[in-house]
Amino acid sequence: MRQPGSLGKMGVCGIGVALAGVLGCGEAGRDTTSPSAQNCSEAGADDASSAGEAGIDSGPELPEAGACPGLLFSEDFEGFSAGAAIDATWQTIVEGPNSSARINLDNEGHGNAGSNRFAIFTNAGSEPNPVNISAARGPFDVRGCQSATLSASVIVFSLEQTENDHAFVEVRGNGGDWIPLYMPFPSPDFAPDANCRAGGQETGCVAWKTIQVTLPRVAIGPNLQVRFRMLSLTAVTDFFGFDDVSLSGVP
Repeated sequence: MRQPGSLGKMGVCGIGVALAGVLGCGEAGRDTTSPSAQNCSEAGADDASSAGEAGIDSGPELPEAGACPGLLFSEDFEGFSAGAAIDATWQTIVEGPNSSARINLDNEGHGNAGSNRFAIFTNAGSEPNPVNISAARGPFDVRGCQSATLSASVIVFSLEQTENDHAFVEVRGNGGDWIPLYMPFPSPDFAPDANCRAGGQETGCVAWKTIQVTLPRVAIGPNLQVRFRMLSLTAVTDFFGFDDVSLSGVP
């Protein structure tokens, strides 16, 4: 029997609130805290202008808070080459041996709705070492929005509760802690199945789950980020896939 190792309390401290099926109280992770954004004011603009004249970089100017983009970003991964890393547009972290964050390697339509591409986190056997893999997008300025909605399709392969495997969809705002919005695993949506492998959808062992979640108000601000994350400890192979991700603002 495989031992859980040190991963058990690494990413979850309890599940107690229902949101889109499952919620948790995750961790901040090891990402660098985003810098706080300054409010744009008439006086601030004058200061920025003076700093520019003095040769001092005052940083990017934020748009006025009244604007709310209807679509902040959308990604179906179809423009990526098979096997390509996703860090060209996503901020990725891969911690642990035999692990990767990439585009799936097949052309057989195993993505959401039969598409040919989706992002996949892979732990190809790390025992006794835990693996932490994540991919984030942002920051996005949503100060003018009343709310924001994240849509995505997710899938897990071979994750097992006995190995303390976890998969998260998370959000954070203004440099705060990462907040789990939805937990694909452990979850009733995906039963533990050590025999299920990536590309096995045709056998009926797994299916894509589409989620749509309204982000918590605490995340609404000038530095909104979303990320997907997997914690895994295995002697074989574990996968967490996601596809058709979009983030929309609601004025």
